[in-house]
Amino acid sequence: CYRQLLTPIMAHLLLKDDEVSDIRFHFLHVVSGEQQEAPENETQAALEKYLKRHLHWEKSSNSTAQKGKESVQEALVALTGGGDGPHVVFTLGGIMLGPNDFTPEATLAVIDRRVGGLEAAMLKRIDNTSFAALFRPVVGAAGTTLIVNLPASADEAASWLKGVYRALPMAVAQLHNDQTLAKHPRHRGYKHDTQHY
Repeated sequence: CYRQLLTPIMAHLLLKDDEVSDIRFHFLHVVSGEQQEAPENETQAALEKYLKRHLHWEKSSNSTAQKGKESVQEALVALTGGGDGPHVVFTLGGIMLGPNDFTPEATLAVIDRRVGGLEAAMLKRIDNTSFAALFRPVVGAAGTTLIVNLPASADEAASWLKGVYRALPMAVAQLHNDQTLAKHPRHRGYKHDTQHY
């Protein structure tokens, strides 16, 4: 059958249960005030746990940027310089309409190509009866780095990630022209989609 024909073709793109993905990801915390170090918060912890369970992504790092276009843009430029930098940067915060909420504008100034499909998939997760309808996420590619704007709220960020996580390995693979980066777990990634992490 069709599934049986695909199995040997896709075998090289499946991660074993104990295999870790080569994809590196980074959390850029967009913060207010004088905070310099990335906070140990529930949002990053929840997203790390989800990505580890569903995609075997474990190579994470984090940093902070002060709210405001210039600060966030400067941080994104530093993170997207290539080399051993992250394949994916998740920004956390600064995407509503507050006086210093300019993460989307900073992202637009850095990216070369916008990925509207991923933005639409995240926006579908929004409850339009709440203030979440004011979110303005941008997803795009800066060179070979994918940048994804997420809310600072753990619940909102996790919900958005659920809407796009399946496409992230392929996006990274296409940006790097390396299909080995598109690997998905053999038994995870789809099976537990509806379960709470």
